[in-house]
Amino acid sequence: MQGLYEIKFHSANRNALSPEGQKTMARLFTEASADPTVKCVLLRGGKYYGSGNNIKVLIDWVTEGGEGMRNYATNGVGGSMVAFLKALKNCEKPVVAVVQGGAHGIHFTPLPLCDFVYCTKDAFF
Repeated sequence: MQGLYEIKFHSANRNALSPEGQKTMARLFTEASADPTVKCVLLRGGKYYGSGNNIKVLIDWVTEGGEGMRNYATNGVGGSMVAFLKALKNCEKPVVAVVQGGAHGIHFTPLPLCDFVYCTKDAFF
């Protein structure tokens, strides 16, 4: 559909987001906001909206301890999560989320920042 900018979560592990995935989300929302041909942003995940952060990243963060935790907060998921949420919040185009299946953690967090959230009958949070 012309004017629609679709962002779809896509990974083999129920759309779990890594820091790289969150940085990509920030970039996509920034691009959509700046593109004059975009009239609306559609955010979706398919049959399962999203399971949150990739747990392996969180386990690595905890097991590294000390310096790893500081790096995590600024350069890892903590830093990329903030960039993702700021890009969504600052998006000048209407954002519509379609939630099917589960929406957990970082997949649930941005929903209040969307202009409209459509939930299917099987959506759960």
